[in-house]
Amino acid sequence: MDPFVAAYCANGSDTAFVVRGADASLPDNEYRVAVHKPFEGYNAVFTAQAGGGGLTGTAGGDSLSVNITPDTMAGTIQAADGPIYHLNLTHNCAQ
Repeated sequence: MDPFVAAYCANGSDTAFVVRGADASLPDNEYRVAVHKPFEGYNAVFTAQAGGGGLTGTAGGDSLSVNITPDTMAGTIQAADGPIYHLNLTHNCAQ
């Protein structure tokens, strides 16, 4: 089982979902990362690659860089129009 593939959330608000390869209509070495940050009004779906204990990817002009441990997903999103969004999410949480 792939340790990155999971649902992540924080405080009942921010969420991220990670799927890999054929499950996301991608090659086996790529991931789809959907991010929803309702309080900031930000939503994006990134195509990402694994490396160094995390994922990096792009969605249009936005970029994602996160580290993933067995318990958390933490990192940043740099939006093309300037804002930087921070992620600090719990692995496989229930909302």
